[in-house]
Amino acid sequence: MTKDTYIVQTPGYEMDYAAPSRPRISSFASAGLPYLVAVGTCLFWLVRIYHLFSIDLRIPFGWVSDNNFAQMLVKNFVRGGHYYINPLLGAPGQQELYDFPMPVWVHFFILAVIRLFTHNPGLAINLLYLLSFPLSAVTCLYAFRRLGISPGFATAGAVLFAFLPFHLLRAEGHLIFSCYYLVPLMSLVAVWIGLGRDILRPQKSLGLSRKLGFGRDGAIALATCFLVGWDNPYYAFFGAFLLLVAALLGWLRFGNRRAPVTAVILLIVIISSFGTALLPNILYVHEHGPGPVAKRVPVESEMYGMTVIQLLSPVTNHRIPLLANWKERYNTQALLVNENDTAALGAIGAFGFFGRLVCLFKQHCEPVLYCLAILCLSATLLGTIGGFGAIFSFLVSPQLRAFNRISVYIGFLCIAATMAIIDKAFAERAFAGRDFLRFIFIPVMVVVLGIHDQVPKKLMANRKDVEKLFRQDEEFVRRIELLVPARSMIFQLPYFPFPETWPINNVADYDELKGYLHSDSLRWSYGSMKTRPPDTWAATVSAEPLDRMLTTITAAGFAGLYVDRNGYKDHGGALETQLRSLLGQEPMVGEDGRLSFFPLDHRTITFLSHQITPAKSDDVEEALHPLIVDVGSGCWGREGSDAYNWHWCGAEGEIVLANPSQSERVIKIQATFASGYAQMSNLWIEGMTYERKLRVNDIGVLWTADLRVPPGTTKLQLRCDCQRVIAPADSREMFLQVKNLEYRETEPPT
Repeated sequence: MTKDTYIVQTPGYEMDYAAPSRPRISSFASAGLPYLVAVGTCLFWLVRIYHLFSIDLRIPFGWVSDNNFAQMLVKNFVRGGHYYINPLLGAPGQQELYDFPMPVWVHFFILAVIRLFTHNPGLAINLLYLLSFPLSAVTCLYAFRRLGISPGFATAGAVLFAFLPFHLLRAEGHLIFSCYYLVPLMSLVAVWIGLGRDILRPQKSLGLSRKLGFGRDGAIALATCFLVGWDNPYYAFFGAFLLLVAALLGWLRFGNRRAPVTAVILLIVIISSFGTALLPNILYVHEHGPGPVAKRVPVESEMYGMTVIQLLSPVTNHRIPLLANWKERYNTQALLVNENDTAALGAIGAFGFFGRLVCLFKQHCEPVLYCLAILCLSATLLGTIGGFGAIFSFLVSPQLRAFNRISVYIGFLCIAATMAIIDKAFAERAFAGRDFLRFIFIPVMVVVLGIHDQVPKKLMANRKDVEKLFRQDEEFVRRIELLVPARSMIFQLPYFPFPETWPINNVADYDELKGYLHSDSLRWSYGSMKTRPPDTWAATVSAEPLDRMLTTITAAGFAGLYVDRNGYKDHGGALETQLRSLLGQEPMVGEDGRLSFFPLDHRTITFLSHQITPAKSDDVEEALHPLIVDVGSGCWGREGSDAYNWHWCGAEGEIVLANPSQSERVIKIQATFASGYAQMSNLWIEGMTYERKLRVNDIGVLWTADLRVPPGTTKLQLRCDCQRVIAPADSREMFLQVKNLEYRETEPPT
């Protein structure tokens, strides 16, 4: 060990790094009491912030968009014991989430414990979210104590870390990121390596470590890295990045040549753990092929990066009007303000941010502070717009895009730096013997001021509206359950792709999950994965003429039609007028007038049969198994309207023809192909023994073909030598435009 290592081991509970000696109040106070205080303090502030004694905890804190997605995952698990497959969504098929990887097993272990006490999904998600505060405080307190920070300031810093704006503003909408209790332990492991510690080398004085091959800290490091691999891809990637930085620091600064070896071993643990968590997804994709869901593009790393000013600025809706007004002006004028608005560190964290910068310029800086400074600087460079994260996205993989989420790691490192600086200041001789001031009064003041700085005002301002809307939707779904038999299928309009879809008029993403979230016995058409067979079936059927659509869904066994009027510009007026005419009945309407429901019972189906032509009613096979024609790999989603629409494709794309029946189908297909430029380019269309070459430019050329489509899925490959279209703020690779892709069957199925 070199002279620059500055590591001293003490026989007590904590491991101090060149920390000044300080008297212990008692062994209990230095060990167990701070954790009890941290948990109690978290519970106290949770009660005050969320009004826990005056709200109904069975109702989630949010009831829109991403909140509904998180509640879906929780309900899938607490009701069924798993979350990848759900037979109550994606009717007439089932929901399969394998195309949307979520290797977050560590949080479902906690949900498994909650599931022992309640199967209410609203209560379960609230309990998991609320528990994330004391859990984060406990792991943070442990890390701070191991860094040599005294109990009082370690407890204060741990509470502030648990109540970062990141935690409060993301809340249940980004539940998995709000559960960041492994971040302190992962950061602690990085600090250990950065300080040159051989944590995977056994200590000779410990018999158990000699048998295991490593000591207590090595076991903590291995367990932490394994669990981080089961946390979420972002926290695992950020932890791996900090390990690499720490390896260089431990080797080059503190002279430990084993630091890179230790880091590599821990990286292998993270990668292996992450791989096991992704194994169900890998096996599914291997069997069914990759889907287009969650395909990211490199420029998104620029869109969802963060800026230093966002780290240092006050939280949005700050309690001090002057700061709140300044932040509002910034948010309205700055570019690319999105989820990165949650990156604010608060005043305590901002102080540590500047403190670690000062440390880098000092001739002699304590090793722990120097290590925190290097790790924090590296994390900032990774997360900032145009930083290392963007380099990784453009050169390696764009699948990780929201690098602003590393702000929670930065928050830990900055608060640790602040607490270490303050702790050292109050450990000087001027405060010797003033234990009450050092261990109680000043830490309490830090917590009170820090909480009021970090917690935005009006956090629960709309709680009454959330509870009212929740109960209205609940009552509406209960009325549906009384009208139809158990396990009935409900067809939902408008058709809304799942997941990650822009709003349709006034319907937000995941709003159509509300029916499922309130129902215990019904099956819902929403929720099947984009482009998989149940989704393409629902998309095709919902695009048919209304009488044809009703014939199809009744033949498929659907017992009702659920309409979200907010999905239509006329509030569903024209649609419901046709439905009244075809079904001969008035809809059941929700209390707030947003939702309506048409039961498809025997009487309704009989009435419907008299409103449509015999040809349509007899064609049951075609109704149950509609031919599906759409673009596939290499192309983007549909844009425009029903009357005029288009898809952008890359230099290579495909048209997918899915025939779910057992008979060959004969169709006439047509589309208009166009490039983005006046000069002519070549387009080749190949597949199904069909070959055609077209000359295209920005005017477009109409293409038609008569095809015989066998049962199953067949594809037409598109290849174009067009030039790429460059559009401002659009990162897609756009070469070829496919306009108004449509078909009609020229012969009935045999």
